[in-house]
Amino acid sequence: MTLRKVFFYMVLLALQIALVEGILQAYYRITNGDYLAKRVDLPIFAPDPYRIYRVQSNLDYKHHTNEFSVTYYTDNFGFRAASPNKETNIEKQDGKYRIMFLGPSFNFGTANNYEDIFITLIGDGLVAPDTDIEVINVGTPSQPPGLQLCWLQDLGYKFQPDMIVQTVYGNPLLVETTCDFSGFQPVVRDGHLYSREPTYMLRFIAKAKQSAIVFYAWYLYQTVITPEKMERGLGTDFYKQGPQDTVDSEGIIKPYIDYINFVENAVGEQVKTAFMYIPYGYVVHPEDRARYAHKGVSITPDEMRALSARNKSLLADNSIIYIDPTTALVDKAADSRMYYFLDIHFTAAGNKVLADQSIPVLQRLVIE
Repeated sequence: MTLRKVFFYMVLLALQIALVEGILQAYYRITNGDYLAKRVDLPIFAPDPYRIYRVQSNLDYKHHTNEFSVTYYTDNFGFRAASPNKETNIEKQDGKYRIMFLGPSFNFGTANNYEDIFITLIGDGLVAPDTDIEVINVGTPSQPPGLQLCWLQDLGYKFQPDMIVQTVYGNPLLVETTCDFSGFQPVVRDGHLYSREPTYMLRFIAKAKQSAIVFYAWYLYQTVITPEKMERGLGTDFYKQGPQDTVDSEGIIKPYIDYINFVENAVGEQVKTAFMYIPYGYVVHPEDRARYAHKGVSITPDEMRALSARNKSLLADNSIIYIDPTTALVDKAADSRMYYFLDIHFTAAGNKVLADQSIPVLQRLVIE
């Protein structure tokens, strides 16, 4: 075959790929109301001197995918808000009971409107005598507890929270107990968050994920193939490596006690601390195992449920407030989806289940 023919066939192949890509991009745009490029890797982040990165202030961002259509608003601190241009004051007003929620994208409410987030529902469901409940949602996508503890000891304590509620996602042993920047290299470029300084390869991979051919091939793989081996899961990319699931009882309890001690040292001994656990979606929907296959969880749904039950019992025996909605989520999943399939986050129904499980527990803390 001559060089001219090779060149001709390469051009022909490129044109065919471009045609298929264009058709699939148009199909996604028509069927989902927005461009595929805006499905993931959202340009909503800003650098932060206290915790490396946060969500941008005064955000007004519409997020459309093939599974949901929502709008994200944030206030002057980058906290999730009900409407644009909301101002949050550091100084707590008289007659306010402040509950500060620390955690990742589930707290932020990714894939949900403000009124459907479990933090909003909890705030609406709690009451205090002669006091207004005020919630502060510090939830930040992909941000591990350690970075938010840095923020808490350097700035967050000034908000004078009466209660701290920490979300623990996926592995119940992933509870960081100190402010520690070592090993973290995330950077923000043009609103996008990278795990490290973006190389040409990282930028190429980010762009490749916006390809409709790549997306629909990946979607087909996720929906058709269910591999036996799973990995650690999605949504904890920036987390440090946690302990093994086979640690003894003391190894489970100690991180929670150390976390409480850190919070009390940063905010004051009067602050109350509680934990909310959110399992991976495949634990509630075992049929979603393929969705987690490429990120690595070598533990089955039944094993993870058993692990969660053990931890819940151990922490309760040690008077640690630990809300685990796993059983309720599994029960409700018989009627409707608690998590999206492609997106790893709660649906509105999943948010409501966690809120319903949390309100009675946190209500008792409020009135104690």
